[in-house]
Amino acid sequence: MHFFPSEIVPFLEILRNSFNTSAFKYFLGFLWLSVGLTDRRCLTRMASACPLFQRHVSGWSRFFSQSPWNLRSLRAKGYHLLVTHLAGDVFYKGFLVAALDTTLMVSFGRKMLGVQRWHDHSGNADRGGYMIGHHWGLIGILLRRVNGWVCLPLIARLFTGQKSPSWISDGAQIRTANFWDHALGLCRELCQTVCWPLIVIADAYFSKEAFINGMNLMRTILISRLRDDAVGWTPSGPGMCVKRGRGRPRNSREKVQLAKLLKTLPMQTASLCLYGATRLVQYVSTEVYLRHVAFPVKVVVVNTSRKPLIFFSTSTLLRPEDIIELYGARFAIEGCIRNLKSEMGWEDYQQTTTSGFYRFVNLTCLAYSLWRLFAFLVAPASWSSQFKKKPYVVREPESIGMIRESLRQRAIRAIINAHSAPRANLKENDKLCDDLLRLAA
Repeated sequence: MHFFPSEIVPFLEILRNSFNTSAFKYFLGFLWLSVGLTDRRCLTRMASACPLFQRHVSGWSRFFSQSPWNLRSLRAKGYHLLVTHLAGDVFYKGFLVAALDTTLMVSFGRKMLGVQRWHDHSGNADRGGYMIGHHWGLIGILLRRVNGWVCLPLIARLFTGQKSPSWISDGAQIRTANFWDHALGLCRELCQTVCWPLIVIADAYFSKEAFINGMNLMRTILISRLRDDAVGWTPSGPGMCVKRGRGRPRNSREKVQLAKLLKTLPMQTASLCLYGATRLVQYVSTEVYLRHVAFPVKVVVVNTSRKPLIFFSTSTLLRPEDIIELYGARFAIEGCIRNLKSEMGWEDYQQTTTSGFYRFVNLTCLAYSLWRLFAFLVAPASWSSQFKKKPYVVREPESIGMIRESLRQRAIRAIINAHSAPRANLKENDKLCDDLLRLAA
């Protein structure tokens, strides 16, 4: 525990019961390396660079693939820490807000489950039209901070695809799981973890009938976006469903193009906080039926300088301003995925066993959430009285880069002071620590 700030040690002790004695040491080592290590987080590098203890790479492999620790218990304790200490930022008008997205990870391990050829939707010409690897889904809790929304990931799920399909039972038969089964399973697992009314925000790709109807059956509110050429059907009024004459009854609902509602409905104006700034938004709102969706949804059409933006919510009780503001918070998960890949080594796993790389990916998500939680509670710059900020590097006070800098400075000082005499003047080692920190930079 000497390599961790004393302010976060009580929080780490709460997580001890999810592991046995040896596994908890590996967990602390992984928690430190996930941020403190700047190189690839493969097992070989982790085994050679861990400052807490010296273990062979086979021990690290057994920790991820065979050690009997409970990932769900650890995830639940991390969520309770979040709710206990940041309840004012977590809850939005009595609801928990979560963001859902998927991402592709390049992997050439043919022995891994789910490695196959996936179509690349990024539009980056340098990456080609496809990539070989894994398709992961990610869902996390959104926190409303002073400077904007922050996403803390909780659950990652592997979308196996057609090469190594998963099988589910829908009551009548057993069939292969498709994309929407995996996405709904990810939301269902989060609902079982939090046990609280939930609002899930997803991009326009998830605005399909299978996902909308599935979320409604789970009694979970969905906020998403429709295409600019989407159509809907207005609810029927009283006395409009009278059957006249023979033949099929007429459809009493009127088909409308949602983008044209800006010309037919009265325009409203609201001042909303979007992307960290206050913006003036013009919009119209109404209730419509979507194709193959048996219940009405609330649609909000926002007027922009280009094509209109069309948002919808499966709950008709939410205000239009809340729908616009919450969908703007969805982009926090994209920044979260970028930080997981660039700062935390999210896609550096090399285990071939399914349990090994599945635990690695989910434990990296929890490590990211825990470090951000610790940074929100106690600023990383105050974790050590001898912390020296680099004058030529500009970082946010609660960023992963600031956490890494604070941990590495603490580790170097702890290693040097551990080899000093019992009654030595440790202030004389400050110059040596500063020189090493300057070289490590």
